[in-house]
Amino acid sequence: MSDAPLDARSAAPGAVNAAPAAVELMDALLAEAGHLAQEAHRLLSPVARSRRELRERLLAEGQVLAFPHRAAALAPRHSIVAVDGASVREHLYAADLMVAAAVAAEGMTSVGGHELSQLHWAHVREHESENDRLLSAAMASLELRLLAELSHDLRILDGSHGTPVIALSTALAARSTAVAEAAADLVTDEVVAALASLADPDQRAHPGEVVALPKADSAHAFADLYRGRYGLDLPGGDRFIAAQVLQPGEMLHPRPADEVAGMHFSVRDEAPAKVHRAAERLNRTIAPLREAAHESLLLVTYVKPVSTDTVLKVELRVSESLAATTSSAASSVALEEAARLAGLLSAETPGPHLQEPFAQYAVDLAAKGVSIGAEALNQSMIAMLPPGSDDYLTLLARSYRTRAVGGARPGGPAAGGAGARR
Repeated sequence: MSDAPLDARSAAPGAVNAAPAAVELMDALLAEAGHLAQEAHRLLSPVARSRRELRERLLAEGQVLAFPHRAAALAPRHSIVAVDGASVREHLYAADLMVAAAVAAEGMTSVGGHELSQLHWAHVREHESENDRLLSAAMASLELRLLAELSHDLRILDGSHGTPVIALSTALAARSTAVAEAAADLVTDEVVAALASLADPDQRAHPGEVVALPKADSAHAFADLYRGRYGLDLPGGDRFIAAQVLQPGEMLHPRPADEVAGMHFSVRDEAPAKVHRAAERLNRTIAPLREAAHESLLLVTYVKPVSTDTVLKVELRVSESLAATTSSAASSVALEEAARLAGLLSAETPGPHLQEPFAQYAVDLAAKGVSIGAEALNQSMIAMLPPGSDDYLTLLARSYRTRAVGGARPGGPAAGGAGARR
């Protein structure tokens, strides 16, 4: 037998073929670049070509609005906070360790004097394919509760007003009776009160405004509106169109949040009675949110902060209906309130380095820490197992998937605001 040291290929079975396969895949992908460039050009160039014409028409009809962004116009200063959630599902060999958390972070333009807190939820459950639904619902319930607890003047919800509604509804509608019942257990008095405070400002324990800032966005409502009004075919979605036509310091004339108007909770007919009761209770709770959308009190717009080339999608609540405002109206209460909130969000967005308000960026970073906490929780749980656990301890300590070099798992748990949720 040779005394020569093993090389990397002989020391790592399967590595011999890994590198050539990776090279072949890279070559194959790069060969697609020209084709994809043509697809991207075909998709996005119509908006770019129509940009000037569309902008001129929107300006002429009062559909592009400037908002105040000078410091003097925003005084007095506000307290600003953002809320985000994160979740981890550890697929252990014997069960699922499920952890959800909600955290808060203050903005860089925020005045102090307001408390911050965090909430968490952790359970070990039998493997079920729909456990992810329950985990998302748990995270949504925590975000709602935390948002209701905070006393800041302006509170930013990461996502849409409809995001927690969808998460809870999806879990209650699960085919698994165990998951649906566990979701119903999440619908406590505290969660219902928190959802009510989101749906109706008059129900808030702490006065203040809530704006929702969805990151994931496939909406085309503005594109459809402009297509019907101007006969322009505008692919690419609302966010891309807004980024093309708006200048820094401008926003689109808001529209009613029609996508929220039809939201409701529905469950399977054969679901247990407690699940039906939970859905009925939540449906009553969000009625003011649906009504606000119907009455043009819950609005959607896109805002281009003064320091960025990108836009923010903003869902906001106003005190008077936008329905009475004509497209050529110079001002209205609804538009003035929308412009003021746009100015606050713009001042909180230090572009070009950040493409979202600092508070939203900071809370996203904080939320990502849940993955570290879940790993520590897993190890502590194993260390504290009672006598008699020897027969299953090894399986509880191991994932059902092989760990890659360095400890990472292919397709490991999602953590952090966007990664865990949408």
